[in-house]
Order: sequence, then C-alpha cells, then structure tokens
Amino acid sequence: MASQAEIRRADILGTVRHSGHARVDDLAERFEVSVMTIHRDLDFLAEEGQIERVRGGAKCVEPEFSETNVETRRETNVDVKKALASYVATLVSTGDIVALDDST
Repeated sequence: MASQAEIRRADILGTVRHSGHARVDDLAERFEVSVMTIHRDLDFLAEEGQIERVRGGAKCVEPEFSETNVETRRETNVDVKKALASYVATLVSTGDIVALDDST
C-alpha cells in the first residue's frame, strides 16, 4: 500500500502539471502539512525529474518531444506510479471496467 507521502507527492505532481506551477505555502495549506514537508516533497520530485524547483515552489518540467522506450518508462517514477495505482484502486469496484493504454 502506498504511504501518505507517496500519495501526497503524486497529488502534488498532478497539481503542478495541471496548473503549470505551485507555491510551497499553498501546497502546505492544502495538504495540512508543514512547509518543510512540502520542501522535502518538492525536492524528491525534482530529483526524480518530475518538476523544476523555483523560488517559493515548483513549476512543470517542459515535456520532451521524443518518446522514450517502454523499458525506460517502466523504470521511471515507479514510486509515483505505485502511489497513483494504489489510490485509483480504491475508486474501482467489482464489475467496473478500466481501460488503459501504454501512455496512460
């Protein structure tokens, strides 16, 4: 099962990708954690290459225009993918149908 930190980081990543940026103070308030916790989360995501750290927050990393091979995609951001999968699994009930493709 995904830890709270993994789920929070996945949500932070989604927020940054959706809006293009996020402020530390806003994230701390949203997730009801300390500013230092958010700094650690953003540092972790930046080290993974998922975001770019900027003064006071983070911004979205510009997507690369070249597609990576399947093996590289499988080995990239494994913790974030597991956290997302664990969370999404709580939203799916018996009998539900979920469709995915290789870029999902």
